[in-house]
Amino acid sequence: MSTDLQDAQETPEVVEAPAREVVIQTPTASALFMARRRECRLVLDPIYPIYGPAGQKVGEQPGRTVEFRDGRFEIPAGENMTIGAGRVVKTADIRKWLEGHRLNGDTAEGFWQVPTPTPAPSQDELMGLVTATGEGDEAYLREFIRREESGFNRTDLIEVAQKGLEQIVPAPAGEGD
Repeated sequence: MSTDLQDAQETPEVVEAPAREVVIQTPTASALFMARRRECRLVLDPIYPIYGPAGQKVGEQPGRTVEFRDGRFEIPAGENMTIGAGRVVKTADIRKWLEGHRLNGDTAEGFWQVPTPTPAPSQDELMGLVTATGEGDEAYLREFIRREESGFNRTDLIEVAQKGLEQIVPAPAGEGD
């Protein structure tokens, strides 16, 4: 036999989707790598000669290279990109390969990834937090916190959103006493 109190305790909390779009800045999927040398060239796959039946060279299988220009190599925010000799490759594969390369982080002879700067909170983000708190929009604040934690993770904005949430949703009895 189930009582109303037991049913209330077993029911999970359901928060609806925000009534309006959550305004938040998110990091781009692009990445910038810098090298000390102006024309750094890294070889993914070397050029292989192709030999005919008599042992003579009849051609070459093209290789794949990552070529820095003016000490820069940028991975665009897309699925595919073009690298040296016009070869098209998946951006995720190149990024993973560069991040695992033995010369990554070597500022003397290798290359390094330039960190994406964390932007200051925008006017739209701040107004969204103020409006959501004033209107009691719990779903907006929870979604804002979730997106910010998985994005730039700016602690100041997360704390403001959590304070707004505390004003809307009272803490359970026994907490914070």
